[in-house]
Amino acid sequence: RDFSLVVGGSLAGFAVERALSADVKNKSSRTQYENEAGLWFVGTHGGAYGSGKDISIAFNKTAAAKGNGFGKIVFPKVNGVIYVDAETLRIPPNTIVDFNGNYIKLASHSSKYLLMNTLDGFGGGEITILNGVFDGNKQGGQKRRYDKYYEDVEYGKIFPFEDNYTGFGLVFNKVKKLHVKNVTLLNNEGWGIAHFLCDNAIFENIVIHGVKGTGRNGDGITGVASLNTYINNISG
Repeated sequence: RDFSLVVGGSLAGFAVERALSADVKNKSSRTQYENEAGLWFVGTHGGAYGSGKDISIAFNKTAAAKGNGFGKIVFPKVNGVIYVDAETLRIPPNTIVDFNGNYIKLASHSSKYLLMNTLDGFGGGEITILNGVFDGNKQGGQKRRYDKYYEDVEYGKIFPFEDNYTGFGLVFNKVKKLHVKNVTLLNNEGWGIAHFLCDNAIFENIVIHGVKGTGRNGDGITGVASLNTYINNISG
């Protein structure tokens, strides 16, 4: 299976226009088109989408429509900032997400991860993240949360990162093949990218910047108990 397709701006625009054309506006036609093309477009399954809007619900509705099978989710290009507020962006297994150069910012006082993968019975599958700017907006009053835990006989209280907010920007867990490429990370409360228990993780063309005056931002890319990690061309 060739799972390496990258949709550029012009092609993405054409595909979105086609996806929204008269013959695929009804739900059954759109679903058939998306399943056949293997492409799903944020904003066509409900939820707000556009400059200055919280697009988290729109994305998660699109991700739910795609499901866990192989496919690609495309962000239409927006002139301006789009926000994550109500929900963390949830990436299903076996998914390419092309952010299409968009600037994604955590809303002030939101205190949640910008994105995190979901799991099926086999783990996180294959995930590729492409072409996005991710702003953790640390100066926007983000507060780390440790309000969910379980008791361990030997270690006492355990606070799972999945159920709390530890300041990370992009979080990946138990992914078989992870590829993050052409991504800029800005001003996260904690680590920029955190990956846990991943088999193979590749990071290419990553830029990391903090903002002076907001304290230490933590690590750029950190893996915990991951098997193979490759980093090529990181700066900041």
